[in-house]
Amino acid sequence: MALDIYVGSLTRYYAGDWETVSARLARESGSEAVPARADSAEDAIRDPDEIRPIVTEWRQGIAAALKESVTDPFDWDESQKPSYFTDHIGRDAFAALRLWAAYTEHADLQRPTALVADLATDPAFLRSNNPEGTSVYHQVIREIELWLPWDFAFTFRAETAAGGSKVGLGSAPALRKQLADLNTKTWRASSEGTLASWRKEVPPPGAPLEVLARFAFGVIYPLAALAEKHRLPIKLDT
Repeated sequence: MALDIYVGSLTRYYAGDWETVSARLARESGSEAVPARADSAEDAIRDPDEIRPIVTEWRQGIAAALKESVTDPFDWDESQKPSYFTDHIGRDAFAALRLWAAYTEHADLQRPTALVADLATDPAFLRSNNPEGTSVYHQVIREIELWLPWDFAFTFRAETAAGGSKVGLGSAPALRKQLADLNTKTWRASSEGTLASWRKEVPPPGAPLEVLARFAFGVIYPLAALAEKHRLPIKLDT
């Protein structure tokens, strides 16, 4: 099922001024352009100059709510200048990575060889995805839609700049560190070439859990590193 990862300014994201991997491939092949899925409503705001103040005000609200926990300046470049980065990960692969992390944390449990149909029924996942958020891989395992470019050791729920229901928010630098730790404890991939090869090997339906998780890691770790380097948010695009 569709799931893309976007790294860049939220103004660009909500304006639809970016392409998913499938949209880019369609354009390059001469097919009809596929619009980004940020908001398909006909009355959605698309003008970056209108969106930017909304994002800035939202960010100020988040900064005020977290002022006791995050001391670094709570800002990032919301102009159209920063580059954006994106890739396709798929829901099954991302779920497999979350499950792989849970079993890495709870090595006393037997890791399944295939992705379980419902993560909420899995014993290792239930241990890690606890209400207290005490998992060492909480940035990977918790239900998070948006990782912010500050380093903090918790997750929380809030509305996005687009409003609507509250979603999970986390830390992009903390996500990158936890993914690096997961790699160290399991695969020990040490080169960009290895990650690139994993990313190119798109798993077929029903692929083993490790194949799915490894593919997801090859997709998301480089994007988390870019988010940390360029100080940009990471957004799941469903």
